[in-house]
Amino acid sequence: AVVIFILAKAISRFRAQRAREEIEEIHESLWSWRGLKDDLQLLFGMMGQKFKRKRAPAVPEHDMDDDISRRLNIREIYRHLLWEAARSGVARRRHETASEYAGRLGQAVPDTSEPLDRLTDLYIDVRYGETSPPEEQVDNANSIWGTLRGLLRRIRGD
Repeated sequence: AVVIFILAKAISRFRAQRAREEIEEIHESLWSWRGLKDDLQLLFGMMGQKFKRKRAPAVPEHDMDDDISRRLNIREIYRHLLWEAARSGVARRRHETASEYAGRLGQAVPDTSEPLDRLTDLYIDVRYGETSPPEEQVDNANSIWGTLRGLLRRIRGD
């Protein structure tokens, strides 16, 4: 019985050691000084950005021409609209689409939603559809622009 016990113990030890040898262990360090340095630089950089002075929205320094009698094309009208609206305190944000901006400008300036939507739709068709609008649409856009320009200037006090 003692011999059987010793043989059983030897076999179980042999099997356990063989199982340990078959297991492949990988040791990986989760700490590094370089990682800490990079994380601290990122943290302090983000904190520095928090306290930086915000830039004022870019408004062109040159004055758009005030010649109302001149006939503008759709893209020129839209550029004038952006400039006048920025001077009135409702500048287009960098991430805004033309439709989003028209909605925000329509909320900020009373009685402009419908003409803004028509002008924006014409601009989108010309800009992204690469179509040439009929002359009567351009004339209509110029009259809409005259109305919007007056409303924007009235808000500004000009």
